[in-house]
Amino acid sequence: MTQEELQKKFAAQLRMLRKRCGLSLEELEHRSGISASSLSAYERGAGNPSLQNLGSLASSLSVPIYVLIGEEPEVQRDLAVQRLKLNFVAEILRFGSSPGGPENLESCLTRCMTLLKEFEHPSSGGPDGSEY
Repeated sequence: MTQEELQKKFAAQLRMLRKRCGLSLEELEHRSGISASSLSAYERGAGNPSLQNLGSLASSLSVPIYVLIGEEPEVQRDLAVQRLKLNFVAEILRFGSSPGGPENLESCLTRCMTLLKEFEHPSSGGPDGSEY
């Protein structure tokens, strides 16, 4: 990711989080100790916050720093893999508890193969495809 892309991502995240908290630039200035003019520059993608300022913003907005820079932690990938595993187990249990012949087995195996393919590239979204 380029410096410019990272700045744009950070700017959008900062603005979204500030608004989600219902804070004006002046209120965030009061909480974080960072001037409203610097905050405005950050939100326009025109400034580079120091690590200290990133920490202060994260604390003021009650989020981890990685959320401010729009990065997704490994935890999200791990959750997606766990969700796939549970779906796989559910398919096996559904097969074991339902009557049927070879067509039931074939249907179960088809669904399981689809789930196994997802293990190669699990999504990071929620069960409905949305982000967490």
